[in-house]
Amino acid sequence: HEALGLEHPDRFAHGIPGDAKGLGQGVLNDPAARREVMVCLPRQPLPPALLAPWQQLAQRAARLAHPRLPTPLEVGREDQWPYAVYAREGVVTLAERMGAGTPPPAEAVQWTCDALEGLAYAHEAGLVHLDLGLHTQVIDANDHVALIGLGLAWPLARPLPVGATTSTSRPPATAVHAPACAAVG
Repeated sequence: HEALGLEHPDRFAHGIPGDAKGLGQGVLNDPAARREVMVCLPRQPLPPALLAPWQQLAQRAARLAHPRLPTPLEVGREDQWPYAVYAREGVVTLAERMGAGTPPPAEAVQWTCDALEGLAYAHEAGLVHLDLGLHTQVIDANDHVALIGLGLAWPLARPLPVGATTSTSRPPATAVHAPACAAVG
């Protein structure tokens, strides 16, 4: 994978690797955590006006308690770079698992059901993912899928209406700040 070439939070010193679409995946070093973690952040910095609403949305997503929606270890921002950090122990991304070969159909169906459970719970809470992909789904040692990066993608097609909150704003189907997620160790 090639580097995304973005100015990311300084503590993620090795950059976030990604594919041609800019979706991150790989191993970074986070000396502050002293363990391997997953990091999600947008492919480009957010405009200053969107930082506070983004922080509210990401914190709201972090408060959801569901086995298919891991709780971030940290939600924060550095300058205009919002990010979320997730535990890496015992999980691999779906992209990493698919690199090991095609799973049996029954296993793939179970993974899909797991992801749909997490999405349904998030949707019932009024949140959408906006960047569901191989890099934002992790598989644990029991072969269950969970979704990382919930609440991190931000719609850009239109600004929030005056007075609207992130909980009532409905994002457009296109043009989002999609998060790049990467393993950090």
